Amino acid sequence: MAILRKLTEYSYIIETDTKEKIGIVVDYSNSSSDKTGIEFFSTRGRIAFESFDALAKLIGDKIQMEEVKVQDSESKKFIDDYPINETDSVHDVQEDSEFNMKTFSKSKRSKKRFLPGWWIVYNTETSTGTPRLTISVDTYKEKELNKTLYGPFKTYMEVTFQMKKL
Repeated sequence: MAILRKLTEYSYIIETDTKEKIGIVVDYSNSSSDKTGIEFFSTRGRIAFESFDALAKLIGDKIQMEEVKVQDSESKKFIDDYPINETDSVHDVQEDSEFNMKTFSKSKRSKKRFLPGWWIVYNTETSTGTPRLTISVDTYKEKELNKTLYGPFKTYMEVTFQMKKL
C-alpha cells in the first residue's frame, strides 16, 4: 500500500508501507493555482493525472492518506509565566536587574545566560521578523542595540499578532 504523508496543504510525500520514498504528489484542487488534477514527481520525471485513482493504477497499489498528528505548539516549561523550549535544561535561575526579569543557564557549568519568553528578531535587510523561543543575553544585547528585537511575549499568538504590525 502507498501512503501519502502531508507536506503542505496541497503537497505530499508518497512512500511505500516500508517507508521507501516513491515521489512527491501535488494536488492542485487544494491549491490557489490555475492548474487542476494532480502531479506526481519522481526521479524518473513528472506525470500529470486527473485523480488519485489514476495514480494508484500507475503505482499498482492503493493509496492511503496518513492522518496528521497535530502537536501542541505551546510550551509546558515556564519561568515567571514566560515559556522556554521544551528541550532546554534550566539551571541557575536568577533575577537580573539589567533585564528586569529572570535569566537562566542551560547547564550547571555554563556561563551563558538566556532570557525566557517568545521574542521577535527583526532582519532589517529582508524586513522580516523571526519568532524565537528563549534567546541568549548576547543576542539580546546585540539586537537591542540595533533596535531589531521585540519581546518578551508570553504566547506565540502574541508574537504573530505583533509580527503583523511590523
